[in-house]
Amino acid sequence: PGRMNAFFSDGAARLDESECLELLDTATVGRMAFVVDGRQHLLPINYVVHEAVVYVRTADGTSFSRLGDGTDVVFEVDYHDDVFRWGWSVTAHGSIHRVADPAVLETLDAVRRPKAWASGDRDIVLAVTPDEIAGRRVRLRD
Repeated sequence: PGRMNAFFSDGAARLDESECLELLDTATVGRMAFVVDGRQHLLPINYVVHEAVVYVRTADGTSFSRLGDGTDVVFEVDYHDDVFRWGWSVTAHGSIHRVADPAVLETLDAVRRPKAWASGDRDIVLAVTPDEIAGRRVRLRD
């Protein structure tokens, strides 16, 4: 998806924000990094992007549910192709907050509900509003 940027001599190309959002929309599992109780965490989680916001569902008692509103997080998604030796990576830095607005929850359920692979009720919806989003494509140069 998106347009292919000209690669730099080192085989990397920066992506603009719109390309990053397009690529985020092609996957369903990303990784979120955050700090809880002074300890760094990096965990996979299912997600959807809607109107440039990353939404995830989690359950009470998980590491994600312990994140307070306004906690700084980094969300990352990547892809690589071993055969053709290219890939991309997108990171979104921002803060997370719980979604309680019934209108937003209804929209997510109707349009693109984030579906967790993990079992059990996932009734807590969290939103990451990026204040910075960046990405790059890479390919192995021969």
